[in-house]
This record gives sequence, structure tokens and C-alpha cells, in this order.
Amino acid sequence: MKSTRIAGIALAASLTGGLAATAAGAAFNDVNENGPYAEHITNVQEAGIATGYSDGTFRPTNPINRQQAATWLDRAAARSALDFADQTAENAPVSPGDPTRDLATIEMTSPAAGDGGGWVTINGYFAAATQDPNGAGCPCAFDAVVVDGDGDDVALGILTVPGPAGDDERVSAGPVGMTPISGIVWLPAGTTDTYTLRVTLVDSDVGNVFVAGTLSGQYAPMAEGEPTVHGESAPGSGPVSLVPRG
Repeated sequence: MKSTRIAGIALAASLTGGLAATAAGAAFNDVNENGPYAEHITNVQEAGIATGYSDGTFRPTNPINRQQAATWLDRAAARSALDFADQTAENAPVSPGDPTRDLATIEMTSPAAGDGGGWVTINGYFAAATQDPNGAGCPCAFDAVVVDGDGDDVALGILTVPGPAGDDERVSAGPVGMTPISGIVWLPAGTTDTYTLRVTLVDSDVGNVFVAGTLSGQYAPMAEGEPTVHGESAPGSGPVSLVPRG
């Protein structure tokens, strides 16, 4: 027996593990909004996993073929990216005269279709160490941000490298500080963006401070808000980032 479209949608929804439940309702004119599969179908439509036909139908009992199943599973799958500070950036110290360094960059693409999309969860760390084993010239303050391809902040962090009174790691590198950085940003269907970990030395009396870091991102498809009715466009202004601006 051939698999039906409902069975395929149930499988895709179960594999994502990240679709948000929306209010009961159907985005397609042939799906009963009170039926047992309405919420699943609505969620995968909102996430851009399945978009239905041009006449506004989903045709839930039609059989699916292997290429349709492959497309839905691919759109439902999570994506991951990871980058470490390369040797050039890691070994080039920052200083009051040259305070900013880009340490790691990742790229992420949303495989969703239509008006769907997903959230990219960004995680990373940033570490800094002084050259002076006695910590002279510190504490040294840093701002750390993750910026998208437009230069907007999508994750924030701060770090203070300790001075001699509060540090016990002076054998090889001098005082060392480390901090995590995290954020969540919306990625619309079919778009690609880059995210760069950028650190800036904002306060220091020491000559040079060595920096290192890493950045990772995980994309998960997500249903957002009420169902998009066929023929209507999604709202032009939606959530862009959970990082406060201004």
C-alpha cells in the first residue's frame, strides 16, 4: 500500500522534534480543522515543510512518492555549523591601537519553502589571555558580539580578563578569562546568512591581549503564529532576533 500524504506529514513532524504547536485550524481548504491531523498539517505548512497545491488544497489522502518524501524530510531536518578561530586570528593579539578581531564565522541556510523558516540557536565561547604573567595592566574589558550578514547583533557577551589579585594562571599565558556567548535568530525560508563572532577590547592598559574563540549554530524548523491562509502573504514584520537592540 502506498503511503498517504498524512502519514508522510506525521513522520516529518515526528522527526523534527522542534515544531511549535499552533492554534487548532487548517491552512488548506480540504483539511478539516477539527480533524486529528489538522494541527500536524498546519505546523508543517507554517514551518515551510509542505506547501500544498496552487488551488489551496493539501489532498491529504493522496499517495506520496519517494521524491516528495525526500523533500519533506530534508526540509524538516535540523542543520548545524561550527567554526573555530583560525590560527592567524588566534595568534594575532588585540591591543588598544587595534582592538577588534573577528574570530569565527558560520553560514546557515533555511531549507523551508513558502513563508516558513526556523530558529538558529547560536552558541560559542570567547577567551583572552594577557602576555604579562603578573597581569600588569589588567583587568581588561572586552565586548563580544555575533553579527549577521547585515552587521546586526544577534548575540551578546562581555568579558573581563582578571588582574593579578584574582588570577592563578600565570605560568605560560598570564591571566586568562573566558565567557560563553549565545543568542537565537529567525531565519526565513530559502535564505542564507552568516554569523561572525567579533570581539573588541574596550579598556586596557596592557600592550597586547591574545584572543581565541569558537562559534556554532543549530537550525530547527518552526511553526510561527497562526496558519497562513492560501493566497495571503505572511506578515512583513516578524521576529528577527531575541537579542534586545538599542
